[in-house]
Amino acid sequence: MKRILRNIRLNIGSIASFGALFGVLWLFFAPIQLGGSVTYVMIDGNSMEPSYHEGDLVIARKQNSYKIEDVIVYEHPNIGPVFHRIVDQKGEQFVLKGDHNSWLDTYKPTTNDIFGKLWLHISSGGSVIKTLRDPRYLALFSILIAGLVVVVVFNKKTILSKHQRRKYMKRKKRVTPSDTGSPESRLEILLVLGVFILLALLLGAFAFTKPAKLQVADDIQYRHTGNLTYTAVDTGDVYDAEQIQSGEPVFLELACDVNMRYEYELDILRVEQAPTESFQGTARISAKVTDPNGWNRTLQLLPQTSFSGQKLIVKTGLNLCEMRELITHMEEATGVGNQWYNLIITPEIFIQGKVMGEELHDTFAPAISFQLDSLLMRIISDAENNPLTTTEIGILPRFRQETNELTVLGVEMPVIIARLISAGMFILSLMLGLWVGLPVYHDWQKGDATRIKIQYSPLLIDIREENLTSGDNHFVEVISFQELSKLAERYGAVILHEEQGLFHRYLVQDGNTVYQYALDGADPEAAFPNFSEFRRALRQAIIGQELQLYYQSIVSLETEKSIGVEALLRWTHPTYGIIYPSEFITRAEESDLIQEIDNWVLEQACRQAREWQEMEIPFGKLSVNVSAYRFANPTFINWFMGVIEKTGCAPHHLQVEINRANIVSKDEVALANVHKLHEMGVLLAVDNFAAAEANQIDYLSQMPVHCLKIDRSIVQNPQNNYLVNAVVNIAKSLNLMVTAQGVETEEQIMFLKESQVDACQGYFLSRLVQANEIATFFDSSQFLPDAATEE
Repeated sequence: MKRILRNIRLNIGSIASFGALFGVLWLFFAPIQLGGSVTYVMIDGNSMEPSYHEGDLVIARKQNSYKIEDVIVYEHPNIGPVFHRIVDQKGEQFVLKGDHNSWLDTYKPTTNDIFGKLWLHISSGGSVIKTLRDPRYLALFSILIAGLVVVVVFNKKTILSKHQRRKYMKRKKRVTPSDTGSPESRLEILLVLGVFILLALLLGAFAFTKPAKLQVADDIQYRHTGNLTYTAVDTGDVYDAEQIQSGEPVFLELACDVNMRYEYELDILRVEQAPTESFQGTARISAKVTDPNGWNRTLQLLPQTSFSGQKLIVKTGLNLCEMRELITHMEEATGVGNQWYNLIITPEIFIQGKVMGEELHDTFAPAISFQLDSLLMRIISDAENNPLTTTEIGILPRFRQETNELTVLGVEMPVIIARLISAGMFILSLMLGLWVGLPVYHDWQKGDATRIKIQYSPLLIDIREENLTSGDNHFVEVISFQELSKLAERYGAVILHEEQGLFHRYLVQDGNTVYQYALDGADPEAAFPNFSEFRRALRQAIIGQELQLYYQSIVSLETEKSIGVEALLRWTHPTYGIIYPSEFITRAEESDLIQEIDNWVLEQACRQAREWQEMEIPFGKLSVNVSAYRFANPTFINWFMGVIEKTGCAPHHLQVEINRANIVSKDEVALANVHKLHEMGVLLAVDNFAAAEANQIDYLSQMPVHCLKIDRSIVQNPQNNYLVNAVVNIAKSLNLMVTAQGVETEEQIMFLKESQVDACQGYFLSRLVQANEIATFFDSSQFLPDAATEE
C-alpha cells in the first residue's frame, strides 16, 4: 500500500493530465442523462431530408435561447425526442416543422421542452450505434476488448529502453511505472484490471441499452351516468297515483303527452383527487320508431343544447299520439302492419375538458328502448339492470415517467447509477491499465527478440552455449519462430533460448532432432522494430528500386537440364544489404504493401519473360510467387490479365506458385480465381508442400494444380525422407509433377532420383543469377551443378 501511495504521489502530474483530459471530454460530451449538457439522437425517419438522413447521429447542446431557423431536439410528450427546425414562435411556444414535411408539428414546445440546438452531425453514426447497442454485438465487443487487454499483457516483462533509463536516472525522485513491482505483479494488476474492464463493459452493455426512464401507463378512468325518468297524467284514474310513473306502461287512451327528464353526470374515477378544468358540452335527445322490416322515423325531442360542468339536467316531452299517427300513416300507405314497434329514446351527450392536464373528448349516446302498439307504450325490462339508467366507462390514456431500475447481483439500482458505475469503473481501470501497461508496449516495440520474450516467456528456458553441442543431435532450421512454437506445442516441449549479445537462438528438441530458429539482433528487421518505420522503409524500397528479382534454375533429374526458372525477390537495403523475403513478406502481408509488392514482382517477371521470348531463350516455365491473400481479392483476375496484356507475356510461359494453399482452398473467391488462371493456360504449383503450415492434402482435388514443390525443410532433414516418398506417391496418383526445393548436397540429389522426384532446385545446382545471366543455363547440352555460397 505504501508503494502504491508513493507511486501515486510521484506520478501526480500524469494523473492530473489524465484527469484534465477526462474533465475536458466530460465538459464537452457528457450526456444530459449523466448530468451533462449534450443530447445524442439517432435519426429515425426522413422528415429532415435532404440534409439529414435516417441512421445519422446528431449531437445537440443546451442553449440559453433559441430562434427561428435553429435546428433543435425537443421532447414530444407522446413520441419522445424529435429533431426538427424552428419556423415560428408564438409567445413562449415554438412552431416546428421537418424540412421534408409539408405540415407543421402539432406539439409546440417551450424552452423547457428543448434538449438543445444542433452542434455536431455524424453521417450514419446512428446506424453504427444501433448495431453496437444490440446486446449480442455489445457483449461480443466487450469480451473482445477485455480479452485483448488480458492477452496483450499476459506473461509479459517490462524493461525500460535506454532513452527512458537515461531520462529517469536524471530525475531520481520520479518513479517509473515499472517500479510498481515485479513483472509478475504488474501482470497480476493488469489481469485484474482487465477483469474490471470486462465487468464494466458487461454492466454498461445492459445499463446503456436500457432507458434511464420508463413510461408507465397511468390511465385516467371516467364514467358517464345517465338516468331517464318520465311521467304522464292518469286521466282515467287507473293507477294508484294521479300520475303515471317511470317504469309503468302508458296507455294511449289515458295520456298522449309524456314528460321526460334526463340527468347526466361525468365522474373521474381516481383514488387521489384529480384536478380538472372546466368542462363544456352539448346535449340533444331524439326519439326513433322502427319496425322489424327496417322502416323508421325520427323526431327531435330536444334540440342541441350547450352546457358547462360535469352535470346536466334537461326536460322534454314526447307525444305518443303523434308517434302513433306516423305508424298508422305508414300502415295505411303500405298495407303492412305489425303488432309491436320499437321506440328508442337516444340522449346524445358530447363533452370536452381537461383532466390532470390531459384533453378529454368523448360522446355518450345510450339507447333506451320501449315497445309501442296501438294501445300502449311500455319499457323493455331488464331483470338485472334498470333499463332507464345507463353507465359507460371510458379511459383517457396517460403516461408518467418512472426511474428505470436494473438488478445487479440481486441488488436493484437505478439505471443512471449503473451507468455511472460502469463508466467510472471502465475509465479508472483503463487509466490504471495504461499507466501500468505502457512500459510493456514500449518493450513490445523494441524488436522480435523482445516480443518473443514478452509473448512466450512461460515457454522459454535460458541455456548456455555448451548445452547445444553435446551429443549427436541433428539440427533443422525453421523459417519462423511461429513455426517453432507450433513444434513445441506438437511435442509438448519447452523452447530453449541461447543469447549471445544481439544474437538469439531458439530450439525445440525431439529426441536427437533439434529444431532451431536464429534471430540476429543486428539484422534488418531489428532495424525496424516499429511497424510504421518498417512500412515507410518498405514503401521507399518499392519506389526507390531497392527491390530486385533474381532467378534460379529448376533442373530435371531425368535429363539434368534446366526446364524452368523461378523468380526470387530480394530487398537490397542501402544499409543492411540483401534482405530475404522470409524477413519481410509476413510483415508486409499485415499492410496493404503486399499488393504493391505483388504488382511489382508480377510485372517485372512478365516483362522479363517477354524479353526472353523475343531473344528465343528456351527458359521453359517462369515460376512467380503471389501472396495467398491476394487470391481472395475479387479483382485478382482483372489485375492478372491487365499485367499480361500490358507486358505482352504469354500466359502458358508462367507458373504461379501458391504458398499456404490450405488457406486459398478455404476461400470461395480464391478458388474461383485459381480455376480462372488454369483456364488462361497458367500452370499452378503448390509451394512448400508438406511443411508445417501447408501439410494438408485435401485441397489438391479442389485446385487444378500442375506441380507439388516439397519444402526445403523436408528435403534437408534425412529423417523426413519418408515424407518425400509419401508426397511422390500422392503426386503420381494424381498425375502431378514433383519438385524438391533447397537441394544442397549430392546425397540429396541421389535420394531424390531414387524417390522418382521429377525436378529439383537449390544452391547445389544453381546459384541465384540476374536476368542477363540466365542464357548460360541453356547453352550447355547438359546442366552442370555449380557450387554456390549459402543463401
